[in-house]
Order: sequence, then structure tokens, then C-alpha cells
Amino acid sequence: MSWRLRGSHPRHRGSLRWWVAQASVARVLVGSLLLLVVLSFGLAGLYLTTESRTGPQLYHDRPARVVWLALAALRALLGVDAFPRQEDNPAHEVLATSASLVGVVMPAIVIGIVIVRIFAVRVFEWRDHVSVCLAAELDGDLLAEVSDQRHAFLAVRWYKRLSNVAVTTLRAEAYLRCRSISRIDGSTLYRYQRLDVLDLDGTSAMTCAWPETFSGMPFTLWIPLRAALDGGNIVEIQGRVLGKDDNRELVVRLSGRAARAAGQVSEERRYHLVDDVQVGRFVPVEPNLAVPTRSWPGWRRFEETITHAVFVYDVLADPDELLHMLGRWPGDGDVVGARLDGYVRSWRMCADATTPHAEILWLNLEPGSRPGDGTEGLVVRVLAEQLTDLDGRYPRFERIKVTDAVALDSRHQEDPPDVVWAYVGTDAWTARADTARVAGTAVIDKAYLDRVKHGFAAHDQLLAAFERESLPDGVAVIEAGVGTGTVG
Repeated sequence: MSWRLRGSHPRHRGSLRWWVAQASVARVLVGSLLLLVVLSFGLAGLYLTTESRTGPQLYHDRPARVVWLALAALRALLGVDAFPRQEDNPAHEVLATSASLVGVVMPAIVIGIVIVRIFAVRVFEWRDHVSVCLAAELDGDLLAEVSDQRHAFLAVRWYKRLSNVAVTTLRAEAYLRCRSISRIDGSTLYRYQRLDVLDLDGTSAMTCAWPETFSGMPFTLWIPLRAALDGGNIVEIQGRVLGKDDNRELVVRLSGRAARAAGQVSEERRYHLVDDVQVGRFVPVEPNLAVPTRSWPGWRRFEETITHAVFVYDVLADPDELLHMLGRWPGDGDVVGARLDGYVRSWRMCADATTPHAEILWLNLEPGSRPGDGTEGLVVRVLAEQLTDLDGRYPRFERIKVTDAVALDSRHQEDPPDVVWAYVGTDAWTARADTARVAGTAVIDKAYLDRVKHGFAAHDQLLAAFERESLPDGVAVIEAGVGTGTVG
């Protein structure tokens, strides 16, 4: 049975065009025959309603008279017999004429439906917006294309919604289309620029190609801007600076081969680069061929952007630090108590600043070694650009995904963020902290420790949990006076 993805655009749901797109040729023919049967019984009912009692009555002596009349009407609709009627009965003449018209038009309608299904129905359903993703939201092969962490990417998403059309060697290419006014004669000019896209292995190419497609398969075309955003707006694409008066559009074209139909599939989608743009990576669809396509995660929020959060376990819990990180006072649900399972808090990280004769330690996260290990902290919702800022401010830390290991406070479990990140010290700087402890040169800055406690005191239970953790043996707490900034 064919079905509709919950994330697809609602304007098509329930329409005749949608039904035709999903139905096979056999279903179209069976549906047309059922429609004729329904019309036949409708004509039989109208025949009886308008029948004159003084004239001859057809099938008067037969049981199930309406069925015999419906069969006669069906033959008339198929054009193989005349519609039965009483002489000098105007209503019956109208019914006979209507049946003849339907008998002529219905074959044309069926043929037209089949043609529309094959040639005029879109195989793919497109997301209504193009997403602008920052480097902080990328992973895997995409990161190899990032020459500057401030640069952004365009992401175009669509999926294959027809299960009865097999498409092979699907190719996608992108163009920048700008409309401007000539300064010479005032005429309208259209300029097209072919854009580089990322191939499946993350390398720059003119075309991205998928060797196969299957029902419900999501596709993403990544287009590097090779430029930074300006206040969340796209001002440059691959070396072309966009003027304020440019009416710019992103044009994405698909082409592929319809295997069973032995024909070509070609589609195009245009996005206005102001009105049709969302900042933030979209909620991913996660294919799993072991379960029905409609059960894949992501369809329900197909048009939404992903939500990020950071697990905070040190001085970022301080209200002043949260204000600095978010750029505003946290709103309801922006900061939630949480527990990170499988990780413990430790003093195994070197600060950015040091004293001449000592190595100052900061708090860090590391995998626990015992069952039940975990760390109490906060989950703070952030934007992608705030992640980029944190990545730049704390290069000695690595941002890792801990979504599956985070348990939110019971009051906020109904609306969790899509991705939760945590910052952990890199191996080089945790090893340096270990060396300092062995050498006896490791210390803890009292101002830093006081700010950690002050931040935890502003949130229920966090301070008590932190004070149950002992300070490292042989490490003195001193007035270092070198600054207290860090990341959680």
C-alpha cells in the first residue's frame, strides 16, 4: 500500500494529483471501473425516481430491479448499449444523453490520468526551505571542505516519494540566478553562475550523483558558500558578492533515468535566497531498511531546523557566564538540570594561562571506569553560531556529541534538544596536566574554584554534588590571579 510521508508538503495530501502519483496503472483502471459502477447505480436510482407510472416499466416483474437497471446503465456508460428510457420522458432523455457523454469522456480521462502519472508527476518531494549551516554543525567528510570556520554551507533537502518509479544515477547540479537592471538601457538581466557542490565523498565537484534511489530515500545537496554570513544573511557565494538590488535565487536541477519506464526523470526547484532560507541544519531523516519507511525518525519534523545544546559542568553554570554565552538572559527551558551518564568530572586539563612556576588545572570530562558513573550539570540550549564562538574561544577542548548519554530533569523530558554537545580536553593538554601533577607543579586557581561553586549554587543540587567530589591529592589551591575563563 502506498502512503504519504508525514514531513511532505500538506498542499498535496488528499488531492487527485497525489492519488494518481501514488497509484499504479492497475489501481487507476480498477478505480475507474468502480467509479463507473457507482455511476451506474446512481443512474438506475434516477431512472426509478423519474419513471412514469402510466408508461411501460422496464424490468418491472424481475426481483432486484435496480441491479438490472444498473447493469443496463453500465453497458451504456461503456458505450456498448443504449441507455434504457421511456418514450416521451424528458428526464430519461437527459439521463441517456448524460450516459453517452460519460461513455465518450471516461476513456479519455483514464488515458489522461495514466499519461499524467507517467510524465507530469514529480517523483521527488522537496523541502520548502534551503538551510544555511555553519561549520560548527558539520561533521565527517564535510569538514574537509572547511577552510575557515566562519564559512557556511547551503543544504538542499528532498526525498523520493514515489515507490513505483525506480530512478537510477540521479544527478544534482546547482546554479546561482541573479536578476538585475541594466545601467545602460534599464532592461532586465539574468545572470547564471554554475556552483560547486560536494560529491558523496565530500570533495568539491560540479555535480553530485547517487547511483541508486529507494522509496522514501532522503537526499541532501551541500553547496559551500566559501564565505561568512553577515548577520545571518547570505552576502557572498563562491566569490560572487550579492548586491542589495539583486533578486537572487538558487536553482537546483535533478536528472536521472527511470529504470522500468525506460525514460528520463527531470525536476527543478528554485529557492529565493532571502525568503526561502533557514539558518540551522535541518532535522535529519535516518534511513533504516529493516523497518517501514514511514517509521524512520525525522519525517514528523521534516521542515524544522535542528536544536543544539551544550552540557555544562563547570564555570559556565555561573549566571554571568551564561549571559555572556547566550548574549541574553536565559529564557524558560533554555537551561535545564541534567545528568551525563558514563562520564566523570576531573581536574585533568591545563588552563590557557599559567604562572611562571606552576601549571593551573581546569575541570574536564572523561569516560568513567565504573558502572553508574555520571556527572551532574546543566544542558544549555544554544544556536549554531554560539557553538562556533565556543569552538573558537576554547581551542584546547574538543566538542563531542553526548546526546544519547544525557538524561534531562524530569520536568523537561518532553522537549529535549536534538543534539547535545560536551567539551572535553584534548589528549595533549590532559597529558600535560598529568605531567604537572607528577612533577608537583599543578595547582588550582582559587578564583576559578570559587566561580565554579558560585555557579553551581545558583542551580538546585549541583553544588552539593560537586562538593562530594574531592579535590586531587597533592594539588594546592592558590591565588593565581591569571583569569578564570573556561568552557563546560
